[in-house]
Amino acid sequence: MPLTDKQIAKLSQLQDQNIGVKPEEGCILSGLASKVDAGHAIVEIGTYKGKSTCWIAMGSKMGHGAHIYAIDLWDTPSGDPGYEELRCKRTYADPKTKQTFIQQIQDMGVDDLITPIQGFSHKVASTWDKPVGMLFIDGHHAYKSCKLDYDSWSKYIVPGGYLVFHDNNMKGVKQVIAELPKDQWGELTTRRFTTYTVRLSNSDQEGG
Repeated sequence: MPLTDKQIAKLSQLQDQNIGVKPEEGCILSGLASKVDAGHAIVEIGTYKGKSTCWIAMGSKMGHGAHIYAIDLWDTPSGDPGYEELRCKRTYADPKTKQTFIQQIQDMGVDDLITPIQGFSHKVASTWDKPVGMLFIDGHHAYKSCKLDYDSWSKYIVPGGYLVFHDNNMKGVKQVIAELPKDQWGELTTRRFTTYTVRLSNSDQEGG
């Protein structure tokens, strides 16, 4: 069941400082999330003010109700001077950013479907114990960081689950996508700034 025009309009107006997902991308995320089984987690790496999280949650709500785990550093120091400068410039590290995230998921009525996790995504992954039906990677876009997110989390995606990258026009993200092992992933489906694929099952290949 697709989102209504009214829901799309409301989601499009959420705060993101014009650096988050656009309506076209949001509809893609929402559509994929609606297909994830209730027993599988949806994991988002890089949440910021929660606009993309809300798109995903609305899709899940209209689908099978899969729970979303939204991971972000928010105001946790990264330890990387260059990245820290970017985070402060873009208000990623502003304490008000997480407050906005919480307010927005409440305003959209999807907070019951979302668990925020503040911290480094690879550290969260080290103790993870749930099957993942959809992984959305939208953290730091440098190759090393994006590759670490992929390496840390892709092993938890169930056969037929979705792997989604945002900002596929960024050099680091583009390189990670180009290096995806062909024996594990289906064909890429690419839209403007968004690339997604599905994992191959043990015996049958599932289309992207």
